[in-house]
Order: sequence, then structure tokens, then C-alpha cells
Amino acid sequence: MSKEVKRYSYGYVDDGNGNRYLGLIEKPDGNLVKHEDYEALLAERDRLREALESCMDALWEDSREVRMDDTMMFGHGYDWDGWEIFRWELHTRAGSFAIWPAHGTYSAYGGNDGTYWNQCFADAKEAKAAVVKHVARVDPEHPAAKAYALLEEYRAALQGEQV
Repeated sequence: MSKEVKRYSYGYVDDGNGNRYLGLIEKPDGNLVKHEDYEALLAERDRLREALESCMDALWEDSREVRMDDTMMFGHGYDWDGWEIFRWELHTRAGSFAIWPAHGTYSAYGGNDGTYWNQCFADAKEAKAAVVKHVARVDPEHPAAKAYALLEEYRAALQGEQV
């Protein structure tokens, strides 16, 4: 953060003429901040959230490494263009995952357990979020899982503020 945020507490202040009044005292452990500092903290929080979301998205790539196992079967006439041309992949210790468009929705597949979501998602962002949520359960040390956990804490904190 480019701006130093000072913390304050209430206390008695001497005005130099022997008079004392209740005012703000700068204290490192104070629980008050000035309004402009609070606004700067909120802006910084939002910038960090956006950066974290961008980093999470940057972990997806099109490496063509994900292969479906023998349990996967598709009907005659399945549109493979989404899988072959438009897929995105995420690689973890719990296996690799792929998302792809199919018939106006998105599907996802992967992992060592062969998890498959058939046309469950309205868009790529929703599909990626579901895969990352799954990765958070099976490989919590993966960078995407850590970012997901932090973003969930952020969302929970926002819900607490709105109550």
C-alpha cells in the first residue's frame, strides 16, 4: 500500500494551556482509522481481490494434455469442436482438469478420480470456479486452491459487513 495508515484511539489530550479534552490519540494498536485511510484500505482490498482472481485465471492453459479415460462415452454426433479447439486446462497433484464449451453450456472433466460435470455451467468462469472448488478439496496446497480459500474468506467477510 502506498499510503501509511495511522491508527488512533480516544483519549484525553492536553491543549497546551492546561485544558484537557477527549480526542484522538495516535496509537499503533488503536482500533480507529481516519475516513480517507479507511477508503484507501477498501480500494487496496479490491485491487488485491482483482489481482488474486487474475492470478487464479492465469493458471488455466491450453496444453492439450488432458485425456479422457475409458469410462467416458459420448453419443454419436457429439460436437467435439469445444473439446478440440476451445478447452482450458488446470494441472494439479490431484490430476489435470479441463473445461470446454458444448451445446451452449460448459462441461468439465478431470482429476485422478475422473470427475465429470456434463453441461452444468453457463460460462467458462462458472466452470473454472467449480473445478477450482473441487481442487480446493482434493489438493488444498495448489495455488488455485489457496487463492480460492482467500477469496471465500473475503466473500464471507463482506457478508459479515452487510449484516
